[in-house]
Amino acid sequence: MKKKIVKIIGIIIVLLSFAFLIHTFMKMDIGKAFSVLRLYHIPIIIGLSLFYSLANGILAFNWAKVLEIIAGHKIIKLKFIKAYLKTSIAKYLPSNLMHFATRHAAGYEQGFTHKKMLLSNMMEIAYLILTSGIIISLSLALRVIKIPETLLSLMTPLRLAISIIVLLSALAALVIFLKPSKIIGYIKELISLNKIPGYIFVGISYIFYFAITSIVLIFIFGIILKVDINAVNIMYIYGGFTLAWLSGYLIPGAPGGLGVRELMLLVIFTPLSGESGALIASIILRLITISGDIFTFLTGLLIKDTSVKSSS
Repeated sequence: MKKKIVKIIGIIIVLLSFAFLIHTFMKMDIGKAFSVLRLYHIPIIIGLSLFYSLANGILAFNWAKVLEIIAGHKIIKLKFIKAYLKTSIAKYLPSNLMHFATRHAAGYEQGFTHKKMLLSNMMEIAYLILTSGIIISLSLALRVIKIPETLLSLMTPLRLAISIIVLLSALAALVIFLKPSKIIGYIKELISLNKIPGYIFVGISYIFYFAITSIVLIFIFGIILKVDINAVNIMYIYGGFTLAWLSGYLIPGAPGGLGVRELMLLVIFTPLSGESGALIASIILRLITISGDIFTFLTGLLIKDTSVKSSS
């Protein structure tokens, strides 16, 4: 009975996610994108959508790898990769919290405790913020990009307060689950020397995640918008996209980074292709990421179930 209820809730979440996705698609100014798109661009866009879904695959693999590190032994990752891919569509519901909640439930169903599932989600957030922060910091240090004033204006006191409350609530929940008396021992276990190579591997993989999505944007500017692409512009797009992504990820209430990310892309890349070009690029990128997320969801459905070895 419990499994049936969970399955029904899962179906409702998927349907709501697609409803929000369609709503988002309808609100987009598709006409501007169609003004530059030609028939020969269609296979390029399909190819870039599939390429982008590879980036989602990296996120799924990294999450499974983090679970394996937390468990302290080998697990059959495919089951958890499948769960991640299937639930990633939930990020189109307001805030990224729904994606965390759905895959938390999926992991718990496979035998992991709530404590370990919460920790895996916290570690993913930390990895994404840390690796994107490194990319942005290097880009700022090399003077490839600069922080636009628009970003500062987006972080209103209310949004800052919501972000801080969510962060503190997550940390409090983690402390409660781990129990204060056992935290030091648990931290020692997590940072043991034999786990360091795994952490480094995951960190490098996240850097590749941002590189893959940046490559999609490079193709949009270079092939579709005919912008001159050189080494400096490649670094500019890599750092600029990562900054826009992090803004959309952290601003509360932005479904899949919608709105905030596009605004940042517009501000950051107007010097590269003009305001109209930057707007068209952000619209085409959103079309590609939406298509890629649908491919990701379908891939999750197609992956066959396998037995799982996990730790409670």
